[in-house]
Parts: sequence; C-alpha cells; structure tokens
Amino acid sequence: MRIRPAVLADASRLAELHVRSWQAGYRGLLPQSLLDGLDPVARLDRWEAILQDTNWPGQGTLVAEEGNEFVGLARLCPERDTRLRAAGEVAAFHVAPEHWRQGIGRRLMSAALSRLTDAGFDMAILWVLTGNEAAIRFYEATGWRADGATKSEKPHALRGITVTEMRMAHTLM
Repeated sequence: MRIRPAVLADASRLAELHVRSWQAGYRGLLPQSLLDGLDPVARLDRWEAILQDTNWPGQGTLVAEEGNEFVGLARLCPERDTRLRAAGEVAAFHVAPEHWRQGIGRRLMSAALSRLTDAGFDMAILWVLTGNEAAIRFYEATGWRADGATKSEKPHALRGITVTEMRMAHTLM
C-alpha cells in the first residue's frame, strides 16, 4: 500500500470511495433511502474544490492506494469551527469497506497525524457521528479521545437531516 497526497485528477475516484464508505459505515445510523441515493457524480464538484483549496498549512488530502485501487482517504485542514486555526483537523477519514480491519486505516491515520504535526499543529481534532461505535473504537485505538464537545447540525449533503457528532482530540508530538 502507498499513501500519497491526492491531486485534482483523483477527484472522481475520491468521490466514489467517499460514497461507498458512507453507504457501508453509516448503515443503520442514517436513513437507508439517503444512503442509497448518494451519487459520486454529485460529490465530484465538492472534491474538486477540496483538492484545489490549499490555503492553509497542513491542508490537503491523503490517499491510500493498492495498485490502481483507492482504499482510503484522509482530508486534513486547520480546525474549521473557530477562526483561531489552533488545531489541525481530520475533516474526513474513509477506508473502502472491503478493506476494513486490514491495517490500512491505522497506516493512513499515522500518515495524517504526521502531516498535521509537520504543519506545526500541537493538537488535532475530528468529528464522529454519535453512535458510530465502530469508528469511535478505531479512533480510540489510534490515540483519539472524546473531549466532551458535541454539535448537532443539518449538513447540506444530508438533505435536512439533523445529525449529532462528538468531537475527539489527539495530542500531536
């Protein structure tokens, strides 16, 4: 497996991996009709914009690939919830469902944390859907801890559905 920075030409494959990961990882947590209706083509513009936005240190997307197959992605940026930009954020983290529990996530997370450290951040955060126990266990196993913060919102991608997320934090070395 190789981990590398994503480039604009990767956008469509990242959108496809993102959708497949959501459909498997959020089964039972989000309405099945919403998950079934997710379309990588509808996410393509968003991924293109993400890959072109590199205005802050530490911002970017890492992709894990085996051969020609994308098996994971980690989107990194400065913390989005405040204007302080004091912490790095893992804004998206997805592994292809057929590659869960094969060590890919651990290697990708290690690379993501190293990149945030290299960008000068002392702390990293991420938000995880409340009730996503598999993801929470993975994050805890890789050194993340819930810090008590939660938020409820209606992300545009969820078409008016309110979700509650909990924040997790990781001290960077």
